[in-house]
Amino acid sequence: MLHRIFGRSGSGKTEYLITCLKEKQSAGADCLFLVPEQQSVDTELLLENSGATALGTEVLNFERLPNHIFRRIGGLVTQSVDGLGKTVLISRAARELGDSLSLYRSPRGEVLAELVATVSALKRLGVSPVALSAAEKNIKGGSDSSIKQKLKETALIYEKYGQLLGKDKTDDNDGLIRLAAALKDKAFFKGISVFIDGIYTFTPTQYEIIELMAESSDDIYISFLADEDESGIFGDTLSCAEKIKKLCHGAVRDVFLRENYRSKDAALRFAEANLWQNADPYPKAAESISLAACADRYEESLRAAAEIYALRAKGYDYGSIAIACRHPQSYSGILDAVLEKYGIPFYFALKDSAATKPLGAFIMGLLDMAAEKTPLWAVKKYLKSSFSVLSERQADELLHYGESWRINGKAWLTEAPWLMNPSGYRESFNPKDEALLRRINKAKAAFAASLAPTVEALRAPGLTVAKGVKLIYAHLEDCGVAAKLAKSAETLTAMGDSDGGAKTAALWGVTIDILERLYDLAGDMPVSVEQLGQLVSAMLENSDIGAIPSYTDAVSVGDARLMRSDGIRAMLILGVNEGEFPSLPKKSGIFNSKESALLEEQGIELLPPVDKAIDQERFFFYVCVSAPSEYLSVSYISGDGGRPSPAFTVLSAMFPHNPVRLFGEDERDYLFCTKAAEEQLPYIKNQKLAERLRAHLGTKESTLPPLQDADAYVKEKGVQRIRLSYSRIDCYNNCGFNYLLAYELKLRDDRKIRFSAMDTGTYMHRIMEEYMSKRMESGSFVPADRGETLAEIDAITEEYIKAVIPQKPSKRLLKHIDRLKNVAVYVCESLCDEFCHSKFTPEGFEVEIGNGGIAPTVLVSPKGRRVETRGFIDRVDSAVVDGKRYVRVVDYKSSKKTVTPAMIERGEGIQMLSYLYTYCDADSKGALPAGVLYRSFELPEDGKMGTQKGVVIDDGAVLAAMDDRGKKGAVGARAYGAEDFDCFREKVFCHIKETADKIIDGDMGVRPFKKEQIDCTYCPYGEVCRQERETGRFR
Repeated sequence: MLHRIFGRSGSGKTEYLITCLKEKQSAGADCLFLVPEQQSVDTELLLENSGATALGTEVLNFERLPNHIFRRIGGLVTQSVDGLGKTVLISRAARELGDSLSLYRSPRGEVLAELVATVSALKRLGVSPVALSAAEKNIKGGSDSSIKQKLKETALIYEKYGQLLGKDKTDDNDGLIRLAAALKDKAFFKGISVFIDGIYTFTPTQYEIIELMAESSDDIYISFLADEDESGIFGDTLSCAEKIKKLCHGAVRDVFLRENYRSKDAALRFAEANLWQNADPYPKAAESISLAACADRYEESLRAAAEIYALRAKGYDYGSIAIACRHPQSYSGILDAVLEKYGIPFYFALKDSAATKPLGAFIMGLLDMAAEKTPLWAVKKYLKSSFSVLSERQADELLHYGESWRINGKAWLTEAPWLMNPSGYRESFNPKDEALLRRINKAKAAFAASLAPTVEALRAPGLTVAKGVKLIYAHLEDCGVAAKLAKSAETLTAMGDSDGGAKTAALWGVTIDILERLYDLAGDMPVSVEQLGQLVSAMLENSDIGAIPSYTDAVSVGDARLMRSDGIRAMLILGVNEGEFPSLPKKSGIFNSKESALLEEQGIELLPPVDKAIDQERFFFYVCVSAPSEYLSVSYISGDGGRPSPAFTVLSAMFPHNPVRLFGEDERDYLFCTKAAEEQLPYIKNQKLAERLRAHLGTKESTLPPLQDADAYVKEKGVQRIRLSYSRIDCYNNCGFNYLLAYELKLRDDRKIRFSAMDTGTYMHRIMEEYMSKRMESGSFVPADRGETLAEIDAITEEYIKAVIPQKPSKRLLKHIDRLKNVAVYVCESLCDEFCHSKFTPEGFEVEIGNGGIAPTVLVSPKGRRVETRGFIDRVDSAVVDGKRYVRVVDYKSSKKTVTPAMIERGEGIQMLSYLYTYCDADSKGALPAGVLYRSFELPEDGKMGTQKGVVIDDGAVLAAMDDRGKKGAVGARAYGAEDFDCFREKVFCHIKETADKIIDGDMGVRPFKKEQIDCTYCPYGEVCRQERETGRFR
């Protein structure tokens, strides 16, 4: 007899079945209890706790049923091919069909995954390749032609897939088909009472099995989560019940359970009974229901953590709390991170793809290097995985060098050492760079020795899947991957990340399984290394890594479609947004919704009709809402234009006295535990709340973490002396935080090495120094003609290239240097012209201040610290005018620059003035300051010689000595009196002393110097700093 048990959520259907089961057991009958796969363990525990004896009772699911029965009747001799195996065989099928296909000749990535999903769905529905071909022929020619081609090629691949399975393998969906065929002549279920619970819908093959059960079993009991209401959400379930009634030709007994036994809370009972019913609203506020909006998924996850802490305070076990999301993968890395951070044990029923793991990147990096001639991006993928033969430091230094110099190709796998300076285009190596390059070349040699043989073998002719798999496995062994994974798993577990540790520990087995599947199912298939990479990539993407729950008492987090209600006291439903929950399926495998509708006309329902899909989604929401016995919390994301879904809107309308709160609007929302309160304390705006919280926590100050404090201070005790270069002073003036990162923490800039403005300046400086030195060899300035100038610049450039580019320079760089040579010719000729009209002559080039050069001016800061400056003066010129010795300093610049009194007042552009005063102070002949000039390397647009900007002494005789052409000459600087120069001196040295005190005191706040715009445009530390470059606001 067929017993149909109908009831809404919480009506006691499972308990009713268990009661009937115990009665059958008492009568000595064998029993079979079928439930969904994810419910098996809970059902076994429920049977044990209810006193139902396990003797003679099997708890199974439809997936395990064929194995269970075949072991008793015989016939279990074939290898079952699951989704991973199907990925291999369907890819192989498409490749072997070759020119017969146009759309799917070489499927990969998402397309291959969709083909696998489509074939699996067709198998489940019992649709054969012949039926698929017939559907293609029956669809009218006026229909979208793309579906006909899709059907034609899918049928070919489907048929070829069946041929590749052969006689010794079966699709994992064939188990029930084979079972149905095997049981047609056998009364296997005679004397067995069958119980089916918690399954909402059935596949055609499952219906066939149920029909066979009904023919020979004594009794078959099936529960249906359904009620004859008018909402439509139970339509699918009721249709199943009617279909089963027709299949079971014997007597039918219907049982209707109408009482809600799950919840005693009136509001929750009201929600379960009236959801989607357009009922009158609940008349008062419900403490058992909470509705909220959150700014984003992180805020929503914080709210979930806060709710869990509040529930724990009321005596809830973690295991009695569940979190449901319609798309849990969108919360991966956010929700789990928040729960772990605040010490909440949880089980996230979401498996990770092997492709997202470092080992997957390592294998794909190896294959990409072999397929793509060792591109830098593939090397990066390989080294970043941390599984190579190199240590973490070696890999980091090697990769940074390769990225800096943009190294691609065979240079990675040869024995030849690299020669370029790690610091960029430099004429000489300092000891630090020499040591670093030695380490880099040692790491490169180990890298090449480990990798080159494998890469060469993969590139060799005659590659098959089997050969490729063996090479991959050998390389994994050579790199000690298994031991590294084991150590990483131990570390993660010791750190408290048991889930991560378990998944890492499982990764080696999953990887070996992938390689074995490839070897077994496609070992003899000839492939290119690129095709092998596509196969391995598809396998990695379709391989899931799960972990057994590590806590006996943990919050369960999972897909709203798979949530079950056993023992749930509190349910938190997240992401109830428009388009997200309820959600409409837009595609079924390779077929979109429009194409699925055409297939439905041919009797192939891959995707439910829109109205049916809507009802299914409303049903899933109903299941979640009705699951808890005591508390329900529902939230949606309001940020970035997010809107509540119709489901949230309906629930909110049912409980008008429960307002929707924006989480975080009240600062107390974030203070749900001690750790959260300590983190939030520095940000609290309500001072009274902050004071109460400090008193509660016993904290005197609200201290931000150093990298989050805009006014951060780095304390150094006992420092009474400092030496500063002007590059450091300028850096600090631009931003104290930039100075902290660059000079105190010594964070390096990961930008690629290029011939920058600084390198251009170095090249031009060298030409100016050597060219002008040659002009002064006789003791006085001797100009050169155009031919001499060109020859000297060519010679200097050739020596420069040899010094800074020991390996073959790129054509692009050589062209750039050729353009710079034209600029150098212009500058040298303009200098010759200038000195033909000047009594000033060069007396020093690259003059060093400090470090054994010109003695620095020793300053004493306002706080009594000794301050010395150091640096290099590009050129020093001198002249004797009216019996007095005058000195000017010249700075070469790649762009136009000057200095003004307003800039000096701000401490901007004071470097050259400081050099001038320091040089005069150290001059034994009592030199007087004549001025500061900036010589630009820019070519003037009109072709005329440009003038030099800066500040000079307002003395007619001195100005005439600089250029006897007056205003028509090369000096276009502003003139200031001797008193002005004395004032400049005081301001320059005062600023240096104040800057020194700030640096020693550790004032490293994020305060970028403001000119026309905030000076953050070219800052290399944007990823570390919290300030938005465009707006100046802090992140």
